[in-house]
Amino acid sequence: MSAQGDCEFLVQRARELVQQDLWAAKAWLITACSLYPANFNIQVYLKLFLVGSWTLGRGCLRF
Repeated sequence: MSAQGDCEFLVQRARELVQQDLWAAKAWLITACSLYPANFNIQVYLKLFLVGSWTLGRGCLRF
C-alpha cells in the first residue's frame, strides 16, 4: 500500500470510531500524525478533532 493509502486508512479508521470511542479515534489520529507528520490531511483532521469541530466551511470537509 502506498503512503497516501496508508494515511487515508488511518484517517478513515479514526472517522469510523468517532461515534463509538472518541479515545480510540484520537489514538488513531495521533498514530497517523506520528507516522506521517508532513501530511496535511492528517494535520487538519487532528486539529478539528482536538477543537471538537467536525465541519469546516460549507460542508466541504466533514469529519
